[in-house]
Amino acid sequence: MTSQETSTTDQATSSLEAKPSDYYQERDLKGYAGVTVRGVLMGGADVIPGVSGGTMALIVGIYRELVASIKAFDFHAVRLLLSGNIKGFSRHVNLPFLIALGMGILVAIGSLSKVLPKLLYTYPAPTKGFFFGLILASIYLVWQQIERHDAGTVIMVLLGAVGAYFFVGLIPVQTPEHLGFIFLCGFIAICAMILPGISGAFLLLLLGKYAFILESLSNLIKYRKIDHNFLIVVVFAAGCACGLLAFSRFLNWLLDRFHAPTLAALTGLMIGSLRKIWPYQTGTGDYQTVQELTTQYFWPFREEILFTLSKKGLYMQNHWPSQWNSQYVLAAVLVVAGVMCVLTLDFVAKRRNPSAG
Repeated sequence: MTSQETSTTDQATSSLEAKPSDYYQERDLKGYAGVTVRGVLMGGADVIPGVSGGTMALIVGIYRELVASIKAFDFHAVRLLLSGNIKGFSRHVNLPFLIALGMGILVAIGSLSKVLPKLLYTYPAPTKGFFFGLILASIYLVWQQIERHDAGTVIMVLLGAVGAYFFVGLIPVQTPEHLGFIFLCGFIAICAMILPGISGAFLLLLLGKYAFILESLSNLIKYRKIDHNFLIVVVFAAGCACGLLAFSRFLNWLLDRFHAPTLAALTGLMIGSLRKIWPYQTGTGDYQTVQELTTQYFWPFREEILFTLSKKGLYMQNHWPSQWNSQYVLAAVLVVAGVMCVLTLDFVAKRRNPSAG
């Protein structure tokens, strides 16, 4: 073999080598078990109205690794897979991390989605109070991670906060049901998985397709037929896949080149989203009629789907209690408990890894 042929072969081999991201981490079994626990927390957050998995990823310190891992599903990953280089593919996309995280998310959705909705329905103020505390403390910790606190950073925080505050207060609209729009809904809604402060279900609600997608998925599971419901679910899933891959690249690009402003904007989104998870809320409108219409449904985002199906303008309005009952007092206690949980986790993490502080 000539030196030129050898060089060509080496270049071809090199092109198929794994290129793990800067956020790739080698872990032992205990480390991946910890990732699964973080996945449980992310999945649990996804079944709470107003809380996104992206917010929880920031709280538990895996946000950058998650974004970079999703972004790694590129043409190079496809070449590694098609060439049979499974080990290289796994390293390139950080597959063990994603599997461990995905297992935790699925476990949470499969188990906590049966518990948290009941807690939200029976004890709405205390349940929301705990998550309010979690996000409140997380805002402080994320703000500390920003390398500079100048006027530009403060402006980005304000823009993110104001935008999220008004966004979570928007009213759902009527939208078309053709497949192109269903694809777009999946493309947009999945972005909430890695965008702190915005719930994916809430995005679908605003697009007027929350109940529609839910009904199609329910019918597909019930009848198991390749029909219109199957087509809707497949197109929606395709939109989710494309949206996740595209948005993760854009977000990773922003974090790499404009780290401080992007992190500041994400902090603002978390601040604005507190409007949705405020513990002290009352329903207005024909609430009794809405409840009767939705007794057959049992879904994590109960408040949103009640609103969608009723079409009668059910609003959950924030207020400050004029009278403090036991639930309201417990909510205040759990806000503090949520704050202390996050600060304690951060303290323990920095004790174990002082360089991260």
